Amino acid sequence: MDTLIAAPLSFVDIISTLLAAIAAFFGLVIADKFIEHGISAKRLFTISFLSLFVVPVVFSVIFNYYNYSLFLATGIMPIIALIALCELLLSSDRKTKLETAAAGYIIYGVFALFILPHIFAVIPL
Repeated sequence: MDTLIAAPLSFVDIISTLLAAIAAFFGLVIADKFIEHGISAKRLFTISFLSLFVVPVVFSVIFNYYNYSLFLATGIMPIIALIALCELLLSSDRKTKLETAAAGYIIYGVFALFILPHIFAVIPL
């Protein structure tokens, strides 16, 4: 069985996950001004793209193949990856790293749950 055909993510789901990751990146750039931890935009983009786009897509394919819950792939694994990447790539104290991870995940969740459904209800794909 081809796992890419059985993946739960359609083209629209992949695009919406990408848009949510991009929104989280811009939210992190704006939050950087309030938290004042001075993280470069390249690191913020790497953190948001890998943990909020690549991880949900890859783990949903893997978890679908092994019949695990897809909530783990789209809800739990991104926050674990976000915390891990913040710990690895940021050079500030632990509180600032966790604030960055929490801000990114909250922006990602709000955008994915409340804003994207209205956008894709208007755009026929």
